[in-house]
Amino acid sequence: MTSRDPRPRPPPSTHQAPTAPFSPDGTADGTADGTADDAEPVFMAVDPRASVLIDASGVALSTDEHHLHVSWPEIGTVQYAPEGPKHLRVVVRLRDGAVHHCLLTARRRSRLQEWLEDLPLILECYL
Repeated sequence: MTSRDPRPRPPPSTHQAPTAPFSPDGTADGTADGTADDAEPVFMAVDPRASVLIDASGVALSTDEHHLHVSWPEIGTVQYAPEGPKHLRVVVRLRDGAVHHCLLTARRRSRLQEWLEDLPLILECYL
């Protein structure tokens, strides 16, 4: 008998998957300095309708309406803030003045808190 994994899957991406996930203490799993066999720090937040991926190549925002990937040289700022008890808004402002945003819904308040703890750590790595 097989069980179905209820967790949502991120949309297809042109990014190569990292070999180690980003952990809440600010390091990639593997070594204390955040590296593990060519791994890079990665942040991923996913809900059934949207996702945010932040890694060395830049920021990818995906919703039902659009998919966007911008590289770090194009990005002016990445801002984020909770909206209510289970929502996270991520706003990417590009150097050319364009603004893109994504609203994510956490399944639990604790998941939102994890996102809020991880985001400043990952952004510190790349901005």
